[in-house]
Amino acid sequence: MTIQVHGAPLSPYVRKVRIMLAEKGIDYELKMAVPYELPEGYEKLNPLMRIPAYQDEEVTLADSAVICHYIEQKASNTPLMPSSPAARARCEWLEKYADYELAPYTTATLFRHTLILPLIKQATDHALIEQAKKEKLPPLFNYLSSQLGDNNWFVENTFSLADIAIACQLINMEHAKHMLDETRWSALHAFLQRCYARESFKTILPQEQKQIEKVLVYIND
Repeated sequence: MTIQVHGAPLSPYVRKVRIMLAEKGIDYELKMAVPYELPEGYEKLNPLMRIPAYQDEEVTLADSAVICHYIEQKASNTPLMPSSPAARARCEWLEKYADYELAPYTTATLFRHTLILPLIKQATDHALIEQAKKEKLPPLFNYLSSQLGDNNWFVENTFSLADIAIACQLINMEHAKHMLDETRWSALHAFLQRCYARESFKTILPQEQKQIEKVLVYIND
């Protein structure tokens, strides 16, 4: 069967899986599944009723990290995770850091309160947005900057799943027009520009930007 990725394009976790597949040159079909309007029977794909879900001829999987690690093992000829135990653990740590530390603020706060809540006619909490930008995210960005240093990429200076996971969270923040401060976090900003320049990102992000523009038109109407 054709590989199927179930989810919404603007989800950073769906994006992570799509970038992973694009980097490995693997064809797939994106099946739309919006978190607030999941199709009937979706629990058979993901019992937690979250996105993404993944299907191929062998497995049905939930959770973006599990999916990406499966793809990595299945298509190991184009590695996106290091081979040494220490470097691989660092890659896994930074992926987790993006998914669990960045996400509550880049996606669940800035993206959600700026775009999603207005879209579904719910009130935006501007105090939460300001807290995320001024208090919560700066220490996280400082840490990531220290881990990147003068390198182009986070692990062994080679593009990896860690870079994908971190970039996907930063992209959601920038989709919501909360741009990463180029002066304050110059290395992290340059890292994100390198991600934007990769073909895998360039094939996906224009589609997302069109969606963002439609959302902005709707909420500003």
